[in-house]
Amino acid sequence: MKSSYFQHTQKEVISTPHGDVQLYFDAPLNPLDSNDTHEYPRFIFCQRHHADPKVEYTPPHLINKRAILYAFKACQVKQIIAFASVGSLKPQIAFGTLMVIDDFWNLWDTVTFYSDDKGHFVPTFTNQLRSSIIQVLQQHEEVKKGLVDGGTYVQTNGPRFETKSEIRFLSTVADVVGMTAAHEAILSGELGMEYALISMVDNMANGVAKEELTVEQFREGVAKNLKTVELVLGLLLQNFANYQPQLPSTKDSVSNSNTITNNNNGSIPEQLKQLIPKYGNLCNILHQIYLDLKNVKKWSSLALGESSELQLCYLIGKQHEQAETQLVIPVNVHTELTMERMTNMFTVLNNKRNNSTSAVSMLNLGIMATDSSITYYRIYDGLVPPKE
Repeated sequence: MKSSYFQHTQKEVISTPHGDVQLYFDAPLNPLDSNDTHEYPRFIFCQRHHADPKVEYTPPHLINKRAILYAFKACQVKQIIAFASVGSLKPQIAFGTLMVIDDFWNLWDTVTFYSDDKGHFVPTFTNQLRSSIIQVLQQHEEVKKGLVDGGTYVQTNGPRFETKSEIRFLSTVADVVGMTAAHEAILSGELGMEYALISMVDNMANGVAKEELTVEQFREGVAKNLKTVELVLGLLLQNFANYQPQLPSTKDSVSNSNTITNNNNGSIPEQLKQLIPKYGNLCNILHQIYLDLKNVKKWSSLALGESSELQLCYLIGKQHEQAETQLVIPVNVHTELTMERMTNMFTVLNNKRNNSTSAVSMLNLGIMATDSSITYYRIYDGLVPPKE
């Protein structure tokens, strides 16, 4: 699971009449925290391509959607918010568009739980849930820029991509194309669960753009949009599941986010809570780094820094009182860091510390893996002579 919002979930295999399903249940970060009064789970997550516990990956045409939706219903799920990677069928629907779908087109390979008249119903996306999602996302300026209220999703069988001729036809009836969500909407409706779909345009469908569509191009598009998807996910979890990274109150703190201070005047975790709407999951990663540096590595001084220009928050601290000040940058293991990005980090952070007696010549990257373990890498600005 690439999103670290799900790193503290508990995996369970749910048996259904349609097959076994692997689900992830929200669980407390600290089961011994008596101040955590939430009822768990606050949310349940399913990775549709990895829902079958017997195989590593399931292509779209083989996903056991009946088992997945039946498992959700068995777990008393009432609302489902789905994410889908889609191709744009129209030039005006640009790469990176976030579309909250309000209709779908799926005339072939339809699905149902029933073999009697119970299957006669009118499928739809849940309007009230859609409206609530849009209201939440419109409050965030960056997300709002690429947000589209409404659109038609067409589902093809997959796993292959569509031909140019197929795309020309599909563009007359829909706005985006995918391979899974229409079936999910149908089955959710049959079981009485609300369903809403957020589609991220990760590529222009075959023939829509001038350049040829390739699988590599599609994968690159997914990677480029991950930051936005992660931000949207964080906003929705906060508003629909009352979920935030569990940042316990402590007396360790800082009064100024750009200086080193004594650890007795505030709360770094509380400051991170306030930064979640701005930096999303980076705050969760930085909180794990903070706990590691403070409780395991025993750094003697820690403070919180922020750079709107770099769109990140970071830690400033010392390994011990006599040591040099160091900066620690939170990084998700799936984040791509270019040379240009690293150079920009050194430039911007040195400008922020222009009143300091020393320039930033080294950065620590705190990289959090999918199992929440943290690895630190030191990155230097320029060549470093070897130690004698």
